Amino acid sequence: MKRCLLLTVLAVFALPVVAQTRLANTWLSPNGEKAYRTLLVSTQFTVGPASYAGFSNEENALHTLLREQNAEQACVNLINNANHEGGLYGLLGLRLLNADAFKRQIDQYHLRQPPPERVVAGMKVAEGKIISMRGCFFLRVDWSETLSQLEAGAFDKEFQLDGKPPIL
Repeated sequence: MKRCLLLTVLAVFALPVVAQTRLANTWLSPNGEKAYRTLLVSTQFTVGPASYAGFSNEENALHTLLREQNAEQACVNLINNANHEGGLYGLLGLRLLNADAFKRQIDQYHLRQPPPERVVAGMKVAEGKIISMRGCFFLRVDWSETLSQLEAGAFDKEFQLDGKPPIL
């Protein structure tokens, strides 16, 4: 009897904890959730050829995420919850999926504080800067300038014509 009661109590209290270890984004496939997690903590905002692998892990993750049934909601969640680089990927995805939603979200995103000074992958990054990559070179670029370029559509063509299958 005590064992049964103990198991019942454990089940009642343990199941919610186990459920919380999975993202609230249970509406994403396992690959979509993995992509979302990658973008949530992005260490760089890179679009187009980069490194020896061809494309950044984050860009590959965005391609995966944009193939999800609920891609638009995932992008909005990134904009609101990810670090600065992840938020930029969320904005890029939303720009490609829904121009009206993009306009609403970018206005709010402009109100965000610039990224603080920090160390990323052993590189000191000044306040207001993010890491990007061109070819094999890591660059520290201005976050607000990158945001303006994204808003103007500077990354749209490069993202869509990077040799990968179309988004939808």
